[in-house]
Amino acid sequence: MANADAAYKAAEATKAQVEAQQALSDAMAATEGHYKAVISLSEQVIKQKQAEKDAETALADAQSGMEMARIALAESRGEITKEDAILAKEKVRTEADARKQTAAVALEEGKVAEARRKAKAEDAQANTKRIAAQELEKKGAGMLNDEEKKAVETNKESIKAGMEQSKLAQEKAAAGLTGNELAASGALGAGALAVNKAMVEKDRSMNEYRLKKEREAYAEMQAAMDRENAKLAADKAARDATGAASPKALKDAVAAQNQEANEGAGRASALRVEAMGTETGIRQSQQLFNLRQAAGSMGALAQVEAERTKQREEAAKEAEKQAKLRSSNLKQIGTSGGSLASTLAGDGLAPGFVDQLREASAGAGGDDAMNRLMKMVAMLAANSKKLSEAAKSKLDKLEAEIEDLRTAK
Repeated sequence: MANADAAYKAAEATKAQVEAQQALSDAMAATEGHYKAVISLSEQVIKQKQAEKDAETALADAQSGMEMARIALAESRGEITKEDAILAKEKVRTEADARKQTAAVALEEGKVAEARRKAKAEDAQANTKRIAAQELEKKGAGMLNDEEKKAVETNKESIKAGMEQSKLAQEKAAAGLTGNELAASGALGAGALAVNKAMVEKDRSMNEYRLKKEREAYAEMQAAMDRENAKLAADKAARDATGAASPKALKDAVAAQNQEANEGAGRASALRVEAMGTETGIRQSQQLFNLRQAAGSMGALAQVEAERTKQREEAAKEAEKQAKLRSSNLKQIGTSGGSLASTLAGDGLAPGFVDQLREASAGAGGDDAMNRLMKMVAMLAANSKKLSEAAKSKLDKLEAEIEDLRTAK
């Protein structure tokens, strides 16, 4: 009954162990599937974010190109000044670069997030491998090598032989006890030899002692046999649970699991280092971007200032040119006025009026002289009937020159 109960318990324990092993295998498979899904999904996310970044960059370039063309058209039409065009173009460039930088940063931040997610998956997978290695080693703890199995079989044969001898001794002691009982009861009949009751009692005590000792020895040998059988059962259970054919194969399997765990942990560490490097790159890229934006703005302001300086210089040259032209025209008008005064003197006009004309012509280098000439020309025009054809011609010419001079001024 004890042996049957032990066998039943061993069978139940083996069944529970098999179920636990199946549950562990299912959990490991689920972890493996999750790990592969995370890795695959991370790659897809990176590709998607790269495509989004490329699309945003292309859109920024297209919008920037259209806006630049609009500004150039407005400048060519004279709707905006060159300085305004420079500033407007710089604003467009700044906004376009900002959009590109935002897209680039978003892509890099996505890479950081995916690297950390993959690192977490790698850590989980490595931990699963480590646990699997520990479980495999634990389940294979009862596995025997060839020499150990041979020793167990030898021990079993020796114990079995001892148990057979113990059975015979128990049977002999039991038979002696039966004979003692028969002798003491007189069951052997009246013709039997006389029995010494003291000897019978002594012999019975000896047989009881022998029977007890043989039973105890037999129980010990049975326990030893059970232990040896337990070793074999544990070996079989270890082989069934691990699938290993030998302790060396089990050791190699455990080492392989630990190696995969270490490799996964290494990949996770590398991914975390990559994530930190990418974050550093993002910060440096943002700093460089800010410097480029500031440099671009300063360059645009420098262009505007250079353009304004150029315009001031051109305006000064034009003013100088106009001053020289005005002085030349005034001198020409003075000459024409003097010639006209001579002509008028021959046309019989009042000598006083002719003298005034000569006086104005002589001082025609200033604005007041020009004003006086203009008034006298108007007076001559009003009295043009009294002038000769030559005087009229000179008068018309003088009017035209004065009008040109006034327009230029």
